[in-house]
Amino acid sequence: VSYWTTVLQTKWDAYTASRSLTACPIYAPPSDPHKLARGDFLRGLDQAYFNRIKTYVRALGCQTPVMLSNLWRGEAFQKQQESLSDLIEDHSYGDPYVPRAADDIFNPLSRSTPTGKPYIVGELNQAADTTSITANSRYRTTLPVAAATYGAFNSWSGVVWFAWAHGDSKTGADGWATVEERTPASTSDRIGQLQCDGMMLDHLRTTGIIFRRGLASPSSAPITLYANDPLATNGYSALVTPKYQFVPGWQSIHAVRRAFGPVPAAQPTSSWMTTTPASPLISDTNEIRKDTTRQQLTFSTAFAEAFSGKLDLSAPAGLTRIGLVSTSGFATVVLVSNDSIPIATSNELVISRTYLDATTGAERVNQPTKVSGLKTPATGFAWHIKVTRPRGSPATYQALTPSAGVLTLPSTNWKEAELKYAQTGTLP
Repeated sequence: VSYWTTVLQTKWDAYTASRSLTACPIYAPPSDPHKLARGDFLRGLDQAYFNRIKTYVRALGCQTPVMLSNLWRGEAFQKQQESLSDLIEDHSYGDPYVPRAADDIFNPLSRSTPTGKPYIVGELNQAADTTSITANSRYRTTLPVAAATYGAFNSWSGVVWFAWAHGDSKTGADGWATVEERTPASTSDRIGQLQCDGMMLDHLRTTGIIFRRGLASPSSAPITLYANDPLATNGYSALVTPKYQFVPGWQSIHAVRRAFGPVPAAQPTSSWMTTTPASPLISDTNEIRKDTTRQQLTFSTAFAEAFSGKLDLSAPAGLTRIGLVSTSGFATVVLVSNDSIPIATSNELVISRTYLDATTGAERVNQPTKVSGLKTPATGFAWHIKVTRPRGSPATYQALTPSAGVLTLPSTNWKEAELKYAQTGTLP
């Protein structure tokens, strides 16, 4: 330790001399100019190290994208990172119940979303502290719905769910968990054993289809938020706070990109810098609707539809195909076309669902769900349902009879199911 401290101090002494600053211990800068210079000095060390490693990696013939860091260390570092890295990556943990407030879990990600670079959220999950697990875990199925829709809306390149599996203690030889829990994980593991979280697994296929196939449109009018020099700061709190921040809520209306350079004259007085948007917050694509009053998130396109939030006496706004019969509690329901054909003419759909009791938070297992807007069966044809979750369910198709163009799905204890349009008696 003493050896490297001496090496670092020697480099720092040379740097302060080059900046006409008095010599000082690197861990005790005596003035703001020293603190600002130290930030530049340390970023310079980062840059020299990164360039050396990247040069070596490329010399080996590896062309895999390389990034400088995945940690938010302020806009001065972000600017440097964008000039060096092939992609930008960030993490996000927080309240999974996205429609609860305008300032949601995705708002901080806007501070690191670049222009002109691939962007990946490399760790996403709810906050792991005891308070969050207790208060928010019942609503965690909202997060994959929001990540898939807002992720595509923001043109993210990828989303990686945090799942810190501790060895194979709960994973079988087939790669599946040996036990599926309806709670987020045991107290010791918190959110790490995601492969055991059956309630999240119920929706990862349907929401994954939305994101991977681009069933949510990218923002039609994205915002570019500029930050100008000087970006350096002289304290930790200031370091990690953006120089300019839009009013929370606008990230649900427009995608937000960070850029560095002169601030446009109109930026300080723009609506997204000066006004609080009213609920519901509707995306500029008109596909995603976030109602913080009713605490509901809805998504609807020709190929997919989703709901996650609290249920009340009125039908959720924005839905045209999913029918939620319950009028209290919490639900997450996702319906997607699985054959790349609009739902109205599709022959194959996947649907996932979760219902919770309003008072106890316990899962309701026998709740009716209706689907409308599907093709009307021709003579000799029918819609069929096969339960695919929970795992181990009988994998057989059951014919359904629509009433006035509406399919009422079985109310039994199923979490995910496939709907297929086929000739009667031809499906196993």
